[in-house]
Amino acid sequence: MAKLKVSILKKNVRQLMRDKNITQEELAKKIGSTQSGVAKYLSEKNTDKFNLEHLYEIATEYHVSIDSLLGLKLSEKNDDTSLGDVVSLLAQLEKIEPFKFGKVTYEESTYIPNDFDSDFDTTRETVAIHYDLSTEGGVAIDTLITEWKEATKLCEHSPIGEDIKKIWIEKQLERGRKKLKKYGYRTKEEESERLLERLKKEYDEWERSQGGDYAHCELPGVWWRGEIELLEEYAIKHPYAMADFENALNLAKKSNGFMEIPDGIDEELPFN
Repeated sequence: MAKLKVSILKKNVRQLMRDKNITQEELAKKIGSTQSGVAKYLSEKNTDKFNLEHLYEIATEYHVSIDSLLGLKLSEKNDDTSLGDVVSLLAQLEKIEPFKFGKVTYEESTYIPNDFDSDFDTTRETVAIHYDLSTEGGVAIDTLITEWKEATKLCEHSPIGEDIKKIWIEKQLERGRKKLKKYGYRTKEEESERLLERLKKEYDEWERSQGGDYAHCELPGVWWRGEIELLEEYAIKHPYAMADFENALNLAKKSNGFMEIPDGIDEELPFN
C-alpha cells in the first residue's frame, strides 16, 4: 500500500470516528484490537496500519465502503455545507414537480412508502431518495422533512397557503444556513454546548478513575483540535459556564491528555 494511501486511510478513519462519535476503545472492540493498537493505526508518525480484516469490519459495522476509506472516492467534507442547502434543494424540486415524503426500512426500500395515495400505481417505478438515520446528517434531514410535511399540510387548505409556505421556507433557509455540516448540522453555539456536555461527562469519568487502581491517563473520547478551539472560544464568551473545566481544557492541549487529531492531512498526531 502506498504511503499516500496509508495517510488518506488514517485520515478517513479518524473522520469516520468523529462523524459517529466512536472512541478508540469502541473501534478496537469492533476490529478485534486494543485501544493502544488503534492509537498506533491512527498515528501519522507510526508505520502500523489497519489491515484488510480491520477495513472489512469497519466497513460492515459502520456502513461505509472500503473504497471511500482508502480515498478512492472523494471523502473530503465541505465545511460550508449547511442545512440551508438542503432546504434550497427541496424548494427547487418542489417547484419542478410536486412530491411526497414517505419512510421505509432498507429491506422495504423497493416498496411504496405508506403515506402515498392509496390508489398509487404500485406497478409503476418511482424515484426515491434514501438517507441514513444512523448519521447526524440523516437525523437532521429527517427532522427537516417532518417539519416540511407538517407545513405543507397546514398550507393545503388555506387560500393564502402558497404565500405562507414561501415565508416558512425563507425562515427555514435563514435558520438552516447557520446549521453547518461540520457541526453535525447544528449552529456553532449548539455544537459548543454539546461539546461542553461531552467534556463534563468524560472529565467526571477521568476524575473518578484517579482514585482507583486503574487511573486513566487520558479522557476516553477522541477529540479534534477544531473541537478544542470551539470550547476555548466558548469559554471566552461564557466564562462562568467553563469555570470548573479549565483543567480539562489544559489536558486537551497535552499529548497525554485528550487525543488531539489534526484537521489537515499533512499534519502529524502528537503521540510520543
